[in-house]
Amino acid sequence: MSVPKIPVDQAEPRTELALVFPILSGMAEEVERLAAELTGPKAEEFGRSQRGIGIRGESWFLNKTPQGDSVTVYLEGEDLLRSLRSLIASETPTDRWLKSEVKRVTGVDFGSSPQLSLPRQILRYPS
Repeated sequence: MSVPKIPVDQAEPRTELALVFPILSGMAEEVERLAAELTGPKAEEFGRSQRGIGIRGESWFLNKTPQGDSVTVYLEGEDLLRSLRSLIASETPTDRWLKSEVKRVTGVDFGSSPQLSLPRQILRYPS
């Protein structure tokens, strides 16, 4: 099944976005370790990186189901599609490390233009 790339043109910027990434088999603990590293020893670098690409808020949610583990990443910013494109293009050491870690635990390669299926929002409360 072909998954669309992050669109280059968007009618209006997306200010919030939730992305779900499957976690490779046996890597759920590694995702938790990565989150702990980003909020611990690498928090300052991570914050600088996120602010630099326009992300003002990010939350991760670990989902464990009989079908497999996944992580939901909720983002807030002024134009999140632009932020994602900036992350893909970034060559800073912190961003290169983060993209490598994400690929290692999820298989999603942000080092090249990833094949992401962007979700369509179907409910918002309050609207």
